[in-house]
Amino acid sequence: MEENLPIDGRQARKAANCDKLIQTAFQLLEVRGIYGLTVRGLAEEAQMAPATIYNLFGSKAGLLTSMLKGLPEHGPSLDLDHADCDPLNAVLKFIDHISIEWTKPDSPISALVLANRRQGAIAPLLLPSVQNQLTFIVVRFFELGWISDEIPSSTLANRIAYANAGLFDAWLEGAVSTEVVWSEHRMNFLLPVLTAAKDSKRMSIKAAIEETLAAVTDGNMD
Repeated sequence: MEENLPIDGRQARKAANCDKLIQTAFQLLEVRGIYGLTVRGLAEEAQMAPATIYNLFGSKAGLLTSMLKGLPEHGPSLDLDHADCDPLNAVLKFIDHISIEWTKPDSPISALVLANRRQGAIAPLLLPSVQNQLTFIVVRFFELGWISDEIPSSTLANRIAYANAGLFDAWLEGAVSTEVVWSEHRMNFLLPVLTAAKDSKRMSIKAAIEETLAAVTDGNMD
């Protein structure tokens, strides 16, 4: 029984239960939407007692907060290793997908963000996991020969993360439009990477910047 496990064993069991519940919660969110995601329904789907969910997360609001913190790891996958993959195009498609899912009215992810917004700003909750995700991307760009090694990957990732930290909060407050989210989300990645890019890759990044600016000017951001 769990109460007879050593401390390390109990912590491992707790972490495993949290991971399983969050994974299952994301699956239910996709199928049932934010209002269909209930503690009882999650408990049934995960084959756990509702009390376990309350013990781990405190409330449904606590569950939603934990889901938001893990959102980058449960979003779209990003493959920079595919032989036919242009890394920059892959990252931009990835960024665009996030912008769409976060701002589309009928998106489950948008509903999750809105539900958490009622509890306060979302940027501080997301920042650590976003930094981890961006560090992975920057490291792969370095390994693929896009970025100079003069700037540490974590430093560059943090610059990008902080540039985006308030973007979706500003959108939720109505301070910026959906179109601005799309363009700034791109530019907040492109501009810091441009400053650290090797000379041979700068033209590709500048072309992506010009494409983004042109799309904003033309009003064509689909």
